Amino acid sequence: MSQRPTTIMGASVKHSVPDESYPSIAVLCASMNAKAYRYYFSIRIQASRQAIISDLADGVSDYEIEIVRSTCKSIYANYEPTITFVVA
Repeated sequence: MSQRPTTIMGASVKHSVPDESYPSIAVLCASMNAKAYRYYFSIRIQASRQAIISDLADGVSDYEIEIVRSTCKSIYANYEPTITFVVA
């Protein structure tokens, strides 16, 4: 996949159809090994039509980064990939 360990992450928010007040669903996932076939994920329900994921201040929180790093180390003690977030 790459010369260095790489973590692939994705995040999305799904909204109900227009004029409905159902909650929005936020999803975050990240690969947890060098070959990108193990993943951590989190699914959250949040306020209707809220496009920003509640727990991700400024796009990505230090808490989320720490979860990814600690999960990597729990799988492989020396696994410390460079983490890059692309927020679009």
